[in-house]
Parts: sequence; structure tokens; C-alpha cells
Amino acid sequence: SALRFDFDNLEIGGRNYALDSKSERAFTGSYNVLYTLSPDKNDLANSQAIVSFEAKHSNGDPVVPHVYYRTSDGKHNGFSYGENKRTTTEYQKFVIPIDSDKIPTDMSQYVSLSIRKDNNTTTLHIRNVKLEKGNKATDWTPAPEDMATQSQITQLSDAINLRVMKGDVINQI
Repeated sequence: SALRFDFDNLEIGGRNYALDSKSERAFTGSYNVLYTLSPDKNDLANSQAIVSFEAKHSNGDPVVPHVYYRTSDGKHNGFSYGENKRTTTEYQKFVIPIDSDKIPTDMSQYVSLSIRKDNNTTTLHIRNVKLEKGNKATDWTPAPEDMATQSQITQLSDAINLRVMKGDVINQI
């Protein structure tokens, strides 16, 4: 049945390959916003991938965001548009699969994910970007590279404790 086929072909990745992808980025005039790819980007070679993000526009006309992988010298492998969904003035979720004819066999030359618009006057706001393997978008999570390590947490804790101890000594004097 069609349901069995869909279920058998469902692929869910979960890991975010876009770095520093939570905070809002807004751009006008410039045609795209770039998200650095994880050093583990080669996991995406020859694989279905899907991009999800929240977007809105704050001035100008609605736009249709589209995505592509970009090399350091600005070359790309073609645009993926998904359902040609247009932005509104309120945040909404966009889910755009990388088109099958645009899946690289070698990811080493690609350094970023680009979210682009074809309108030079509209301000586009983007947040919670996620690039993941598979054909089913999952909720936003940070890339592992964006998470604090245990060592960083311990160093911060030690620094906080040191300041509290110094403060206690000053208060006692």
C-alpha cells in the first residue's frame, strides 16, 4: 500500500549540520544568509537532506525562500524551493528538501548552507535553521559543535566559585 511505501522510505536524521543556527538573522538587499556547515558535513554526501527554518518578512513583498549548498568561492549546486511557500509578516516554518538532482556526491568543497531570496528590497528574518539527513524534518536542535563541552562548563563553574569566594572575603573585611 502507499502508506507502507511511505513508512518504509521514511528516513529521519535528527543531527543538525548547520552551525550557529538558532538566533535570528535578518537581511535586506543581500540575496542570502549563510550558515557554516559542520566539520561532519561529509555525512551528507549521497544522502537525502532536508532544511527547516522559521522565516518572515518585515517589509516589502512576500518572498519564496530557497536553499542550496555553497562553496567558499560562491559556487553552488542549484536551488531547492520545496513547495514554493511564501513568507508572511509572522514567523512560519519552512521545510525544504534538497532536490535529489542537487545532492552532492562529495561535500568537501561545500562550506555553507545558503538560504536565499530573489527580492532585493524585502527584509527576510530567519531563525532556528536545521539541516539534517533524511526526508523528514525534526524539531530544531543545536549542532553538537554549538553545545558547551563539559570542560567549558567546569571552567565556568570554577570561575563563578572563585568570584563568590573573593566576594565573601571582601564582605567579611
